[in-house]
Amino acid sequence: MKDVLQDQLIDPEIDESAKQKMRLIGTIFLGDFAERVAVLGAFDTWPIMDCISRRLAFNNYVAVTSRYVYRKVNGSIMRMRTQEHPGFAPQYHFMGALLDQIISDSSSAVINFSISAAHFIEIDWCYKKSKKTLGIAYVRAISGLEKNSCENLHIVETADGSYSVCKTDPQENRTAWDCMRMPMYCPFLGQDISKNVVEYFFRGKDMEIVAVENIGVLPSVLDVRYPRLADRDLQVRQLDDDVTKDDETIFSKGVVYFVLMLKKLQNSSCLNRLSPVKILGLLQKTPGWSDSRLTNQNKVRRFVSKKLGDEELVKCVKQGFVDIDRIGANHEDLATYMKGRGYVELKRIESTSGMKGTFVRLSPKGSKLSKIYMNL
Repeated sequence: MKDVLQDQLIDPEIDESAKQKMRLIGTIFLGDFAERVAVLGAFDTWPIMDCISRRLAFNNYVAVTSRYVYRKVNGSIMRMRTQEHPGFAPQYHFMGALLDQIISDSSSAVINFSISAAHFIEIDWCYKKSKKTLGIAYVRAISGLEKNSCENLHIVETADGSYSVCKTDPQENRTAWDCMRMPMYCPFLGQDISKNVVEYFFRGKDMEIVAVENIGVLPSVLDVRYPRLADRDLQVRQLDDDVTKDDETIFSKGVVYFVLMLKKLQNSSCLNRLSPVKILGLLQKTPGWSDSRLTNQNKVRRFVSKKLGDEELVKCVKQGFVDIDRIGANHEDLATYMKGRGYVELKRIESTSGMKGTFVRLSPKGSKLSKIYMNL
């Protein structure tokens, strides 16, 4: 009975299984190098970065940001937390190393420019790694009205609006000093984007910067430079709309471990679903019990069945619930969240003996999720 009455914070077998599942999910999400696009920018451009990433994923690319990896799965745009990806997670706390790795692992990049920020490092890495790079500047005006616009500024008309493109001949060896000396309007310098940042687009092969004053034009900007690829939509069995809306939750190691461990415990004996501490506490409060019986597992089972059948905690585990303490420490917040999303049923019980416990079991939606994990 010693194995039953021994707390185990982490089940090594389930933990290893969860790691393997996450490695596989990460591989599926990251796709091929050729279809991978790094989406970069300052924190204040995040809503735009999310919008761009979703458009790229819609066109069957894989968009990678410091927060999420986006791709199309079962016809839906889904995202996985970058820090949950086994390939990125080891360096996640070092933002510079993470961004460098994201750029290295992508065939091209989209950089969002708002005001002068950490863009210099990102554009420098893209330039040195010879990455095809699209810079997008969010400006008040894409061309000059009172002043003439720079002769290198070209206006592009689309069904969604207009944007401007800076086009220079690399053979001219143009510098930012040339831009500063010209008494003409430049939307990029007017937005206070660092001049040395703009210079990279004068030199880099397959590097282009555009100015946008209307967010609605972004799809047109992206569709020209990232035309829709042949259909590469992933099809994952049993992954339906009921689950895809929780994409960044279900593609995380903590949730994978929680669901797999809960499934394992639900398939085990009733006695194994209750915390060893609670079992021992109930036994020691029951007349006729002796701790000497702990050495015989069958005696413990018979005693619990005969003497504790009416205990609320025991009745609960007989209904298929699992004591949250059996899954591991600090899982109650996750269980509460999963209940809110409809993956588990949750009960909080106080027995007649005064013992309290939180009990959880998979709902039909949670059982569906466990099958997805098992089929990976």
